[in-house]
Amino acid sequence: LNFYGKYAEASRLATEFADLLDSIDDPEMTVGLMSIPIVAKWDAGEMAEALRLAQRAIELSNGDPCMGNMIIGSPLAFALVLRASASSILGIDGWKDDYDRAIEIARAVDKFTFCTAVMFKYIAVENWALLSDEAAMRDTAEALAVAQQFGDDFTLTTCEFVRGTVLVRRG
Repeated sequence: LNFYGKYAEASRLATEFADLLDSIDDPEMTVGLMSIPIVAKWDAGEMAEALRLAQRAIELSNGDPCMGNMIIGSPLAFALVLRASASSILGIDGWKDDYDRAIEIARAVDKFTFCTAVMFKYIAVENWALLSDEAAMRDTAEALAVAQQFGDDFTLTTCEFVRGTVLVRRG
């Protein structure tokens, strides 16, 4: 539904999905699948709920970067980057540290998650929340190189977009 711009319906179903995950009471499954409702809430602009769900996944992971890696190589890194994004939009301190931690974890654990974390972090350059500094140049170049090896059009396109944004903001 998100890919087709049906954000309100996706958000409604995400609430049901998160409730079902809670009723199963399986922390590993919850951590592994929580990215789905978090993204739906984020895309619908429901940042407080995206933040709450991301926090739940982070707590349930107990710091294990690979717990629940059924869909995403590092659900912890993904939850951290989404918590960072929601926190920055809501004006809650600590979001820069969450971005850095997410990228550090993802770089060590999973290339796809790394590309996704870089994308979420450096979209903040477009919104002027972050500057296009040397770290932005390094991270986006690395993510683009990884994405070029994947053959995944979505990852490649988002990495090209974020890299371009960082380059434009550098002048």
